[in-house]
Amino acid sequence: MKKIVQFYTRNIVLTGLIALFLQSGLKAQDSLHMQLVYHWTDTTIIPEVFYGSRFNEIWGMAVDGREYAVMGSTEGLHVFDVTNPTSASQVVFHAGLGNPQFIIHRDFKTYGQYLYEVSDEDNIGLRIYDMQHLPDSMPMVYSSDTLFSTSHNIFIDENQGRLYVCNVRLVGGGFFPMTVYSLANPLDPQFEYSLTGIGHAHDVYVRNDTAYVNAGGDGLWVVDYSGTSPQILNTLTSY
Repeated sequence: MKKIVQFYTRNIVLTGLIALFLQSGLKAQDSLHMQLVYHWTDTTIIPEVFYGSRFNEIWGMAVDGREYAVMGSTEGLHVFDVTNPTSASQVVFHAGLGNPQFIIHRDFKTYGQYLYEVSDEDNIGLRIYDMQHLPDSMPMVYSSDTLFSTSHNIFIDENQGRLYVCNVRLVGGGFFPMTVYSLANPLDPQFEYSLTGIGHAHDVYVRNDTAYVNAGGDGLWVVDYSGTSPQILNTLTSY
């Protein structure tokens, strides 16, 4: 079995941003001491109708000493081998389910040998992929809308083995600003908590069981998840 080494957040994100997204602004790159080393796009991908965008979200990981970037598009999930950024290449693609014209957001996080995917418009529920076979393949090993149908964003607290899911919509109706699932079994997430009291959770960062929730128009919420139920520690709603 291949070994997942670690996440190169600084190197991968920087490489991914430079390699996959920058199309202009060379003066800005010079001022930030950056150099464009690779550029990729695919104009055959259908743009969404709201903003005309084709791509959204990027995440980085390292597997067996090779570096990868995963990127979302209106049509699905793309994985690039960026170990040598000057000759980066797409090695995996997984298609979404819905009409690309109405899909804007996807989000990805990694935990151990697995990559987790959600979308805010594409009703894929939760998808999990096994990264240990990269660069040859990245098979989907879990796909279900049992827990939820769509989500805007996710975060994984690796130390505690928990998946935090923002703006959760359930099959058949129902909405939660944020729900939390145990990843004690990474391929069988189990519901633990739901956070109520706010109307929206745009994004979240978690450290030591403390969640810092970007609640959109409801401001910043700090929530303690160390006990048997979420405890709101503080809010910042006037900025």
